[in-house]
Amino acid sequence: DYHGPNMGDYNLPITRIFPNNAYSGGYATVESHHTGFEMWDGFPCGDGVSCFDADSVAPTVPASLLAALKSTTTTTKVKGKTRTISSALVTLSWNASSDNITVAGYNIYRNGTKIAVSTSTGYTDSLGTATGSNYSYTVKAFDAAGNISTSSNAALIVY
Repeated sequence: DYHGPNMGDYNLPITRIFPNNAYSGGYATVESHHTGFEMWDGFPCGDGVSCFDADSVAPTVPASLLAALKSTTTTTKVKGKTRTISSALVTLSWNASSDNITVAGYNIYRNGTKIAVSTSTGYTDSLGTATGSNYSYTVKAFDAAGNISTSSNAALIVY
């Protein structure tokens, strides 16, 4: 597209592509002529872009993972009865990873199970009202090519 990789006529974003069907027996519209139409979900190799230079380097390990527990108590009255609910939030923070191209984000794990993805170096997890449990948090960085770092240090919370 002569307006750029994601802009169409009138400089508006391209939201859909309708290639004509050359084998339908019908007529193609003037605006939809195509030859050798291909659609990719990434930049293809070839024509000066080597298939062997694909990104295979994982980001560095997220360092210095810290977890802070904040408990809250909410008291409400319903039909004359007082109800108290305790809940907890765990705030996670870590030092940014680096990558040979760029870090796309971070996978956050609680007790070994992936619970979220963050594009920043922090995340807040709600533990709700569950008490009497141990929680172990780790973080892994990933890049746009799908390479994933090894786990950060574990940050432990007892609630």
